[in-house]
Amino acid sequence: MRTITKLLFITLLLIWTSCDKEKTLPTNEFTLDSATDKGFQFENLDIIDFPNSNDLKPDFIVLAQTSDNGDVLSPFLSQPDLENRFILSEEFDNFESAQAYFDSYSTPENKPFQQFALNVKTNQIWLIKTNSGEFGKIFIISTEFNNIDNKPFAKATFKAEYLN
Repeated sequence: MRTITKLLFITLLLIWTSCDKEKTLPTNEFTLDSATDKGFQFENLDIIDFPNSNDLKPDFIVLAQTSDNGDVLSPFLSQPDLENRFILSEEFDNFESAQAYFDSYSTPENKPFQQFALNVKTNQIWLIKTNSGEFGKIFIISTEFNNIDNKPFAKATFKAEYLN
């Protein structure tokens, strides 16, 4: 009887662990889009609602960059108060090179900050000045952009690290 119970338990455990689970992102990987009222905050390495009851302000939000005739060109990043906070540090042709650069990047660059991170693309590394005056870096993993129901839409998935 004990052997049957053990076999049943092991079988159930194997079935439970092999079931498809909802896809979750690694802990330092995030997705933001222009259709939600959310932004990213480096201090907590988290996506936050914006606005919110705690008066927390995101370090950046994702919006859809459009042409004069309304075509969606790419995602872009903005700081809610439109302050100059963005530097494109580097862009790469492949994931591996971008990942290696992101992993080794630790010192903020001495370049002028831009008001927006425009033309956001896969395999770019952006330096972002945070609300606290510190710095964070993001590695753009993927982007999506198009018109949904005649509304510009953009989405970016990225890895993020706080440089303090």
